[in-house]
Amino acid sequence: MLIARHRSTSLTILESYILYQFELLNFIMASPRTIPGYAHEDAFDDGFLAVSSIHRLYYSQYGKMDGKPVLFLHGGPGGQTGKANTVYFNPAVYRVVLFDQRGAGKSTPNADLRENTTEFILNDIELLRKHIGIPKWHCVFGGSWGSTLSLLYAQEHPELVGSLIVQGIFTVRKEELDWSRRAGAARIFPDLFDNFIDHLPEEDRETPYTGYYKLLTASDKETRIAAARSWNTWDMSIGTIEVNQASLENINDDNWSLSHALLECHYFINGAWLEDGHILKKSNLDKIRHIPMTIIQGRYDIICPPQTAYDLHQGLPGSRLCWIPDAGHSASHKYRITPLSLSSAPTYKTAITPEVQKLACDHVQPVCSRCERKGKAAECFYRENPFKRSKTSVASQSPRSQVLSSPIVPSSSIAQVRLYPNPGFLGSSSFEAVVHELSDENQQCMTAPLGSENISLAREVARAAAQSTQDPQRIQNGADVLSLALSLRKLNATKTLFSEWRGHSSEQFLGSTCATLFQESFSADMTEIEQSTDQMNGVRSMSRRLFDNSTKPFDISDTMTVKEFYSLYTASNLRWETIGIIITFIGKQTLAIN
Repeated sequence: MLIARHRSTSLTILESYILYQFELLNFIMASPRTIPGYAHEDAFDDGFLAVSSIHRLYYSQYGKMDGKPVLFLHGGPGGQTGKANTVYFNPAVYRVVLFDQRGAGKSTPNADLRENTTEFILNDIELLRKHIGIPKWHCVFGGSWGSTLSLLYAQEHPELVGSLIVQGIFTVRKEELDWSRRAGAARIFPDLFDNFIDHLPEEDRETPYTGYYKLLTASDKETRIAAARSWNTWDMSIGTIEVNQASLENINDDNWSLSHALLECHYFINGAWLEDGHILKKSNLDKIRHIPMTIIQGRYDIICPPQTAYDLHQGLPGSRLCWIPDAGHSASHKYRITPLSLSSAPTYKTAITPEVQKLACDHVQPVCSRCERKGKAAECFYRENPFKRSKTSVASQSPRSQVLSSPIVPSSSIAQVRLYPNPGFLGSSSFEAVVHELSDENQQCMTAPLGSENISLAREVARAAAQSTQDPQRIQNGADVLSLALSLRKLNATKTLFSEWRGHSSEQFLGSTCATLFQESFSADMTEIEQSTDQMNGVRSMSRRLFDNSTKPFDISDTMTVKEFYSLYTASNLRWETIGIIITFIGKQTLAIN
């Protein structure tokens, strides 16, 4: 009877903890819509670079001065950069380089068409890279027109690009240009398109690019400004699922409005001086086939048709394609890219095939003389016993689809584990590759950036979710989770079971020291809140503290004791991740009790 009652109590507590765990995970793995991204300090370097006798480019650098160099390429043509573009990149890891392209943003002269072509911009990237002393880009990131430049630059300088992240794909094909006006977008927004062409003389309405180019290059400024505002109103109105009023306000800025419309029309009417289909030609895609690439595309992008992203992925099947549901074109839209939907940039030491990518290592590996002779040292990977036939041929397995329907959460499929034996932890690149391979293709692709400072995907997700420690709504969500824990008998009923939970552990992955520290400190916190006169304020304060702790990196040393290591994420340093791990441990061990 005692055993039965003991078992019943365990299951009752388990049911409560399962509910608690789901609430906690739902909270930590909250929708990316609520995550503001990484906060950066002001630029550690900015200035102007003269790239010709006419043009001076404004550039700025953010994040870690000796970090992994990332190049951000803005859209348009005629867009601009700003501090807001850095939110995708961890400032403790990346050195983020921004610049305004010729005639755009803070670059001078504004809206100048002289010496302003695609080839000039690609040359400018090289001039800037050399000017700031970057030997090779860890990642090139670009959206819309920025994706065009990213792909063209990588095709021209594949040896200088470690990885690519492109979103809202645009390759300047005639069909894409036609789609963004009469052939496609006009059929979805017929009323707005009527407003767009009504600004043109009737004889130019069948060829809006030509008609607007005449107005945007007219001799009188009033005509140019009026045409620019009409052009930009169309672009801004169809760029997001919901009209972004803040973006529409930019139209009243004459300098921005004219440079954006004029440069965009200038490039579009000339097809960006590219042969139609140039970027997607097999011969050009072959140049970048070895470069790890993530393609991010809004499912309802009206400006850049999703077909282009799919065509790019079909041409480069080793890439990863992430569809963002309920998203349009603009990266600033609340449903668009965030650090959680943004896939991490793979290291350029990582090969493209899954079986090889899993063996990628962050340490320096030997380079064979053959690759050295061919100048392909960056593509060389180490393989022990290369001529030994493996027992299980990975190549014989059906290829897994790389088209992911947005966010990835790792699974533990036994069948997949048998197919791909654990090679050991070789570094974050290898770990990330294993996570992706063991992920169910029906799950969602929400990998957060994994750097050498991270040990697990879960920790990075939790840390990203805790970026805004002053967000009242997020703090309240955490307080609700803690209130649920408080209502579970203040954890008092678990004290008699804690020793049995630890006793039935087959792995002891937490260790008795960690479990004891957590039990004592968490129970003390709950008791203090219970005895306070304002329990709601108490759980809010604790929620805020856990958020603060979750954003702090681990300060690990080679000489620390086990207890010192555990104290990094328990007691006063308790984190949201710790609670999630403990709850998982409790549920697992309760089921093990006979």
